[in-house]
Amino acid sequence: MIQKRDFTLDIVRCFATLMLVIVHSMGPVNNYISNGFPDTGRMFLTAITSLFHPVPFFLMISGSLLLNKKESTKEFYSKRTVRVLVPFLFWSPIVFGLRYFVDGGNSFAEGIKEFIYESFYIGAHNVYWFVYLILGIYLITPYLRLIINNATPKQTNFLVCILFGAVFMTTLFDKILWSRLFNSCALVYLFYFIYGYWIVRYSKNCSNIFKTNLWIAFFVCWLLLVINEMLFNLNIPIKTIFVCVIFSLFAAYRDKISNYGNRFVTVICKYSYGIYLTHVIFIGMLSSLGLEKSLGLYFPIFTLFVVTPICIASLAILRWCMNRCHLYFNIY
Repeated sequence: MIQKRDFTLDIVRCFATLMLVIVHSMGPVNNYISNGFPDTGRMFLTAITSLFHPVPFFLMISGSLLLNKKESTKEFYSKRTVRVLVPFLFWSPIVFGLRYFVDGGNSFAEGIKEFIYESFYIGAHNVYWFVYLILGIYLITPYLRLIINNATPKQTNFLVCILFGAVFMTTLFDKILWSRLFNSCALVYLFYFIYGYWIVRYSKNCSNIFKTNLWIAFFVCWLLLVINEMLFNLNIPIKTIFVCVIFSLFAAYRDKISNYGNRFVTVICKYSYGIYLTHVIFIGMLSSLGLEKSLGLYFPIFTLFVVTPICIASLAILRWCMNRCHLYFNIY
């Protein structure tokens, strides 16, 4: 039986993909405007982008889709390998090679050594850390399924509460040894993965009171986070609560969300992983032209409307060329 797509989750994936492009285009802007540019505008845009960091949304989507899925362990691993690892292995040398030679590298042998080293430690590009994270979570997903599917609702609720409490405490006391151990084991991200599954299941029959409380939490967290980002920059766990509230709102209203813009959302979702793997190439090209200097704080918005369609067009053209050459492995 073919599982019907959840359009609400597609909207969240589309939203997270677009925010991914904006967040990563902030790097060149911050490098340029850190000196002499009005701090208020920079802090405001930084605050907005930091509120919607895409990683938790991607993890919650994956958890909601995978932890309740019926498939064998062999089938799960084979699908994830084709879906995640093959495109990553295809684009990693390309992205690294472009970055290496643009930065002045001129020795092919040294480039190979550096590529192998970075692939084992930080990835071909620093934004590729997420691939290593999600592959690690996928390794234990079949075993998480066994635990969660055999647990009672109370036990699942308890697990979510324990993980959330641990995330909350490690954010407040991030210098303590056990907090570092918790973060180094990526258990913070595992919380998002399990929370996505939990809230999608829980919110099926949620009450209007629950929805009202979510809206109140949304506006309160938004206000506190913007104030903190612009004035205090304290390490507080409200950001974790905020992204969970946003995802919970989508989950709570998923039966009432229309399919307006379905074509746009579907296209972005189809190329989402490819956009993630390739957008740094085109952001780097725009930055090399000095556009972050001329556009300033408008550079992330400009990047969103330029880089996203370029990534999609490039991936579609490359896929067509590969099909013509009878090369059918997955690149996005």
